[in-house]
Amino acid sequence: MLKNLLLIIGVLLTTLSAKAQTPQDLALAISQESVQKLNHPNRIEFRTVDTQIDSFHQFDFVNENWNDTPLGRAFYSYDNDGNNTRIEFLELDPATNEYELTQIVDQVYSGSLIDSVYINVLDEASGDFITQLIQANTYNEDDLVETQWLQIDFGFILIYAQSTFYYSENNLLDSLKQDISFDNVAFDPNATVVYSYDAEENQVESLTTVINQMGMVENNSRDSSAYDEYNRRTKYYTWEWDVNTSQWVPEQIVTFENDEYGTPMIEYQKVYDSAVGAFLNQLKTVYFFNYLSSVDETSLLDCRMLNPSQGLIQINCPELQEYDQVNLQVFDMMGRLVMAKNIVNNENISFESGLQSGTYIVFLSSENYPLISEKLIIR
Repeated sequence: MLKNLLLIIGVLLTTLSAKAQTPQDLALAISQESVQKLNHPNRIEFRTVDTQIDSFHQFDFVNENWNDTPLGRAFYSYDNDGNNTRIEFLELDPATNEYELTQIVDQVYSGSLIDSVYINVLDEASGDFITQLIQANTYNEDDLVETQWLQIDFGFILIYAQSTFYYSENNLLDSLKQDISFDNVAFDPNATVVYSYDAEENQVESLTTVINQMGMVENNSRDSSAYDEYNRRTKYYTWEWDVNTSQWVPEQIVTFENDEYGTPMIEYQKVYDSAVGAFLNQLKTVYFFNYLSSVDETSLLDCRMLNPSQGLIQINCPELQEYDQVNLQVFDMMGRLVMAKNIVNNENISFESGLQSGTYIVFLSSENYPLISEKLIIR
């Protein structure tokens, strides 16, 4: 129960405040900070890019390969102020091979801050969506200081919870304390999360402790993150506490493939299998973003792409000559790779794609470092 409660809070908080990140900040986190990026081996720049997540698609690992068809998808909606007001989650029905809407998250704003969140799930019996969880947030200026939420089942309130957030003198999230009640009157301490940071103020570790049935504090879970020299998170690790052996047990590793601004474009999740003593591939999440800046600001290189086109992929980019080899990949909006080419020392790329009408993502990289990620419309 505890892990589910913390997971719900964690997923929600990733959309609330960059300062109030939790150990479970994997699925919906969007990095929008100005970060150091590698423009060229001899040139480093600072640049701020504003992004909106458009959708993500999740693939499972089957028969030693990533499945071509997503098992789940999520789509984001925004208001005129750029606030994320709704997320719709769809799951693939193996029987019909169609995607079914299974969960809706509605977010209500006060200015640019999320005032409340409603998680609605599909009731298969009635075919209607019913509210399963409600969360209300309290802020001190822009800092999230308290959340209160309740879980509902068939119209009955099952559990109340409230979390209080504490910040350091540097205005970094220092700790989170969670209390739980079953009558909304008496709240009992449930969990505490303590956060640690490196010299660059990157969150590198968190430790969760809980109150056990004997009223004693015991370890529950911990996580850590690794960053590259440009403060982009590259790996995320989690462990569970085994009360029987009093040891930390590996749980999962998530590897991030970031764009030049630190925004995670692809996440690979591996889960620890104690039977074989190794981490095994489980889930790949591919993100698609709406870049709210101009082409020059969202591309690492100063390139021009014909868009929309009648099927021609045409990119003019003089700086490509500085790279011995560039990889071009095209993804459809389900996250499937539909084309891949190697470009050798050529500033002009032009070829007939043979792709059907639709919207695609064109991705250029060199030695796994992203250079361009642009949406292409073929008519």
